[in-house]
Amino acid sequence: MADSMTNPGKANERVRCLTMDTGNALSHTCRGLVELVRNRLCTAEFVMIGDHNSDDVESTFGMLRQGSGGTYFINCQQSLEKYSILVTKLLLELGNEIEGTVAHDCDHCLSELCEDEFDMIDNLENLEDSLSLDQKQAIVYIAGYITPNYINGTHEMQYYLKYGSYLNRLNRGGLKKPDDNTCRFAFFCYILFVNFKTHFCRKSILTVFMYISSLYDLNIIVQSARKLVNIFINNDCFLKTPRSSKESAQKKIKLSDSY
Repeated sequence: MADSMTNPGKANERVRCLTMDTGNALSHTCRGLVELVRNRLCTAEFVMIGDHNSDDVESTFGMLRQGSGGTYFINCQQSLEKYSILVTKLLLELGNEIEGTVAHDCDHCLSELCEDEFDMIDNLENLEDSLSLDQKQAIVYIAGYITPNYINGTHEMQYYLKYGSYLNRLNRGGLKKPDDNTCRFAFFCYILFVNFKTHFCRKSILTVFMYISSLYDLNIIVQSARKLVNIFINNDCFLKTPRSSKESAQKKIKLSDSY
């Protein structure tokens, strides 16, 4: 089927057909899978084809991308950072001690909000409308990464249904769907971060974020808020670093309707 649907012609000639690259990849994959199953059947009664696909790998990369500020093309440093977080989490769950210190102390740790910033916090629900559609879709995708495991289909997910297209297009299985409280929390925190980041540090920003959760009764756990702080700070650092123009072009193709 893959061979019959492959058309090496130009784009306007490939109506309901596959490109050469896609057709060849699909053809080689199918033939390789058939040969693999035949080989395994020599020593086994049955073969579970699902054990030989890349869904687990794609799911892992999806979670890494979510934890890197929604960046599709992640680098080795980001992957290693997320791996270190997973190792640290496992050590804490097992009750093992972690070497080194995690204490943080700087001039911005005791930064306090001014009157104008308090007024902004009180007006966050109205300021939410100032976010563009692209911003909301990206923030909902990031909200999926900070969503706790206990969030399930019983929670309201109107924000995800309205702005979750970015997440759905990149989802290869395993990505979490955020509930409304998590999405609202991410929206509010993003608005605050853009305005407060110059005179607050990671520790003081976390304090402000948890205040937002309490003020609007969003019930966000501190672990989720800490993840969001790290994502915003890391992504802000990347925005100040020159990026390859190839990444933006490839991401646009990946998310286009014609992909």
